[in-house]
Order: sequence, then C-alpha cells, then structure tokens
Amino acid sequence: MATPFIDSVLTFLPDHDGINSQISNFCSEHHVLRQLLDTLLRFSLGQPCPYASTEATLLENWNVKQSDCMKSFDSFAERSTGKRARTDEDSDPSTTNKKRKVNSDPALDGTPRFTLHALSVTSPVRKKVDVTITDTSIRLTNPATKDLESAIPLSSLTRAFLVPNMGKNKNKPRWTVILISGDTWDRKQEKADKESGADGQVQVIFGVDAAPTAAKDLLTTTTYPDEPVKHEKGSDTYPHLKKFLSFLPPSIQLLEASDNPSKAPTPGAQFSSTAGYAYVDAYRAAKEGSLHFMNVGILWGENKPCEFFALQDIARDEDGTGAAGVKILTATGRTFSLFVRRRFATGDSGSGDDEGEFEGEETEFAMIDGKEKENVSQWIRTHRHLFGKRSIAPSTKKIHEGSSATAKDAEAAEEDLADDSDASDEDFVTDSESDGGSATSSDSEEEGAGSKRQSSRSAKSGNDDDDDDEADGEDEAVESEEDSQDEEDNQSNQSDRMSASNHPLLREGAMPRLSRAAVDAVVGMVEDDMGVISWKGTPDEEDELDE
Repeated sequence: MATPFIDSVLTFLPDHDGINSQISNFCSEHHVLRQLLDTLLRFSLGQPCPYASTEATLLENWNVKQSDCMKSFDSFAERSTGKRARTDEDSDPSTTNKKRKVNSDPALDGTPRFTLHALSVTSPVRKKVDVTITDTSIRLTNPATKDLESAIPLSSLTRAFLVPNMGKNKNKPRWTVILISGDTWDRKQEKADKESGADGQVQVIFGVDAAPTAAKDLLTTTTYPDEPVKHEKGSDTYPHLKKFLSFLPPSIQLLEASDNPSKAPTPGAQFSSTAGYAYVDAYRAAKEGSLHFMNVGILWGENKPCEFFALQDIARDEDGTGAAGVKILTATGRTFSLFVRRRFATGDSGSGDDEGEFEGEETEFAMIDGKEKENVSQWIRTHRHLFGKRSIAPSTKKIHEGSSATAKDAEAAEEDLADDSDASDEDFVTDSESDGGSATSSDSEEEGAGSKRQSSRSAKSGNDDDDDDEADGEDEAVESEEDSQDEEDNQSNQSDRMSASNHPLLREGAMPRLSRAAVDAVVGMVEDDMGVISWKGTPDEEDELDE
C-alpha cells in the first residue's frame, strides 16, 4: 500500500535534533510501521479509510471515531485561541449569516436573448456578474464559475429606467439601468423577506461607462445565438443598453432621462440643470444619490433603494400655492432641501374627491446646490397641475364637465399670479385694482342678466294674462328657481374673489412693502400721540430721576 501522507510529512519535516532522519531510518527498516504511520495521518486529517473497500465494519467505525477525533481537535483549538469551536448546529443554513444558495426555478430559465458581460451590479447582489435577459427572467451569473447569483422574473417588474450620471467619483459620464417592482421601498418588508428568503421587493441596478476607455471596462455583449462581441475602446454603450431593454415585455414601462434630448423617447423628459445635466445631486439622510425630474414623476437613484414619485401619486395642490406635494425650503441660499409628499389610495375614489386616499410621510432630499433652485422651481410650476390627478370614472365624467372651464380659468390665474413681480407698491395696487375691476364687471354683467330675465318674465306675464292658475304657478316656480341660482352664483363669485389664488397679499409669506420714509412718518406720529420726547434736540437736558 502506498504511503503518500507520511512521505509528504518527511519531505517537509525540519531535521531538528535529528528527528527527521531518525523517523526516516526507522520507517525504512520497518515497512509495516511506515504504513501504520500513514494510516494514522489519514485518520487525523479526515481522509477516507484505506481499507474501506475490503471491510465494511471498519469503514463505519472509521467514520464515527474520526468525527469524534476531529471534535476533540476543535476543543484544543478553543482552549488555545479562545474561539468557540464550530458545532453541527452552527452549520445549519437557517442560522448562518452566509448568503443562501440560489435555487434556480426551471420556469425562470427561459430562452436567453441578450447578455451584458462583467457588469458592476449594485442590486440584488453587489459584485461583477453577467446580466442575461431571457423570455421570462433576468439572470445574474458569475463570469468565472457561471454559478447563478440571482434570477428575477420579468412578471415581478413594473418600471425600467435608463438615466445618466457622473459615477461615484464624479469624473466620467455613465449610464445606469434601474428595474423596480414597485415605486416605494418598505424597510419592514425588506426585513421580512430576508427572514423568509422570499423576493417580495425587487430592484435591479447596474451601470456602465458611457464611453469606456480602460481595457478592464470595455463592454462585451452577446446576442443569441451569436458569439460574444467585445466592443472597441471609446465606443458608445447607449445602443447596447437600449437593445437590452428592448427585450422587456410591454407591461414594463420604460422611462428615460437623457443629457442629449435626441436620445429621450418621451417629450418633455429633459430636465436641464445649471451644468446641463438631466439630474441634480442630493442626499437622502446620509446616502448620496441623484434626483431625476421627468415629465411623469421624480426618480431617486442610483443606489438601493431607489424610489419613484409618479405625478399622480404626489399630494394635490389644495390651496393654490403649488406647495402641497413638492416644496422647497432653504436657510442660507447656498443649498436647499426638496420635500416630496406621496398620496396613497386606500380604496375606490372614482368620485374624484379625497375619499379613500391619505397623504403619506414627507420625504426630504437635502444638500441640493442653490444654483439649481430656479430649475427645480420651474419644473414644479410646469407640473404642479398634474399632482394627484387620477383618472375619473365614466359615470362621473359628465358631472365635472360643467366646471372644467372654471377650473382652467382658476389655474391660469394662479400661474399668472405666481409670475407677478413684487418689486414695488404699485404692483399690489395694480393687482388689487385688476381683481376689483374684474369682480365689478362680473357683478354688472350678472345684474344686467338678472334685469333681462326679469323683463322677459314681465313681458311673458303680460302676454299670458288669460292662462289658467296652473301656468301661473309654473312661472312662479321657474322664477324662484332662477333667483335661487342667481344667489348661489353671487355667493360663488364672492368666494372666488376672496380666495388666496386671487389676492397676492393672501398668499403664504406675502407682505406689502413700505418705504423707509413711510415707516419714519408712522413712528413719528405714534411718538407724538404718546408724548414721547426726542433727545436729539436737547442733549443738555437733565434727567428728572437724578434730582
């Protein structure tokens, strides 16, 4: 029988005090002892029994005793290093902190369509993987071992984003792909998913340089059934990302924010910052990210967890200030914070009112450069009329058609007032006179209309003197109904004239400006009325309290 273990030991054993030479000589003279020492090493190192093929009982005893021997070795290590020895309970997958193995569902295999090789992925795993899209799923595999790291069913995804950024070091343009299963991210649900091993919330986030120049960053793609293609240095990666996203099913909404307007598929999606980017840098708590302003909502990315605020999910503008769902606050002017409040639907609110809805927690995005305040404010002014707007049920559509013109007029007036300048006192006078003139004209028209209706009723009454009592009763009912309608219209117009949207001084933070001369004049009159004596003209007068 060969003795590889004792031979290896004697090869590397130091010859201290002649121990190596003595054992070598002794084993050379006694070959049976050499085999016994080799068997002893096999047993101590957890190797299989060399006699297992001939004696089954020896094999069973070997395994049992060998396990006990290994545990005793662990107890020696615990006493020497102070570390607790690993037990069988510690190896239980349910109690270990190691990443669980991914069990590939055959239903998620599908036919591969396109692969982006060796990309840095942020979520659901944080490593370099091959990203393959199939008919049914997105599969992340290890480039070296080809082991499956994660498989995400396409049916669980709802939105896809392709957004630009400047990378972690802010030194080179990159593209980031974000795939999400929901617009929000629930921390409690995330913890429950980790404990149960389920994938209730899914976010796939990966990025690539817009034009890679380093050899290690060059993009390699595979369009099946063709062979992999490694693209040249400096080539544009945008078309390859678009090709990858083209294999997504139509049920997944694709949204794109681009620095180049010619690349954006949706009109109005281009938000331009002061530096010409399609986003602004911000912080959510202590995590840095980017805010992408689109024509359908606001995206927070590119680090997990990402979150999307659709326009219809943002709290409505109830008071006409446009600050209900999205507002800006700044203390110094150098930076500002953006607050976004989400509106959740809890039931059927087809009637168009607030029933079945509630406003959620306000989310703060801080440390935004003050130079971007006007750009963000412009986006808010452009889209605030869409905040919280949901589709109206067909049964209630006709009810709201009559008030559509009034709503449009109020909306136009609100935007006009928002653009008014408060540079001088005349602005307030002009606005007030304009509001008052408009109201007076409206009242005159209503009075004229009422007079015409009264004259018409009088003429009609004169021509129908011979009608019976029933016809007279109908005329009186019609007259009463019209008078009631006139009274309601007057009350509505009065309420509109007193609304905050029609008076600049009633808007939040509004204050009339007074010149210094006017302030001094008012102070002087108050001092005269109170008998206050100015000390400026009589500096030598003595204080009566000193006498």
